[in-house]
Amino acid sequence: MVIEQRLAVNNVLFFTFISVGLWIVPLCMPYWHVKRWFVALGLVGKMEMYMSLSGYELDLGCERYSGATGFGWLKKLCVKGQHGLDGYHTFQELQDYVCNLEEQTFRVVFRSCHDVQILTWTSLGCLFLIILSLLLLFVGGCFLWLYFNGHANPMLWNVSRGLMLTVPILQFCVLCLYAGMTGLQADFFDINALPDNPVTPNSPDTLTLNMSFFVAIFSMFASCSPIGISLFALERDPYLEYLAGYDSLTEEEAAMLMGVEYDPYGYKQADGGDDPYKMAQQQQYASGPGAGQFGADPYAQQGAYPGSVYHG
Repeated sequence: MVIEQRLAVNNVLFFTFISVGLWIVPLCMPYWHVKRWFVALGLVGKMEMYMSLSGYELDLGCERYSGATGFGWLKKLCVKGQHGLDGYHTFQELQDYVCNLEEQTFRVVFRSCHDVQILTWTSLGCLFLIILSLLLLFVGGCFLWLYFNGHANPMLWNVSRGLMLTVPILQFCVLCLYAGMTGLQADFFDINALPDNPVTPNSPDTLTLNMSFFVAIFSMFASCSPIGISLFALERDPYLEYLAGYDSLTEEEAAMLMGVEYDPYGYKQADGGDDPYKMAQQQQYASGPGAGQFGADPYAQQGAYPGSVYHG
């Protein structure tokens, strides 16, 4: 493997590992979606829900309630439910909780079981597909390394190219699907149906994409770098495939790849140079009266036949 090929392969592998490492950040951060509920324009209190691809973290913000007249009941209610609701929970817990509340309240207050189910399975599906894409990217890099290190199977080359090209396309589709959930998601519960409900504008129907999603977009572009380097700096190597026994070459192709001058008739080896007649002139006839004296020249002077008029 020449130096340019080795450098390109090392760059492909380097950016493959960089892409996998970058994806770990958004996968572990719980800030894909952030949902907020404001109480009395946010002057009295605020609740926040941070969503990852596997669960959510809820902050009721009971300590932020001012305790003003008319809102004491809300703070007491918040404190009572804080221990069971605050903190990190899986989407399965959220689905069971919301669906049970919807059933028990006859869809009067809580009515988003179907939306939570969409959120749960879409988020888990996106998580699975992203992890699968990273596995495919890693396998593609391994196949490329094997191709240039003694296993130059053309199928390894083609599969490696296909996997590296599939990964950013798959990740783009996943992010589009997840972003589309923002427009489909309704409110988890109708807070305006609560008795003596304070004014809560700009919150129940607002579900915003957050930092983890934008880091994921950057990671998706980073996943394009391995296939980009492979397309512009690498190509199949017939010589490696020939040495590994996966391809057959003509003698001329083999000589050209090995840097040897092609000599199909052995003229060079017989010191005949580029002229095939020069070697023939150096040969001697095996029979004939003067073959040893006159060499290989058939027109050399021969002895006159008896009775010839030119006989001197």
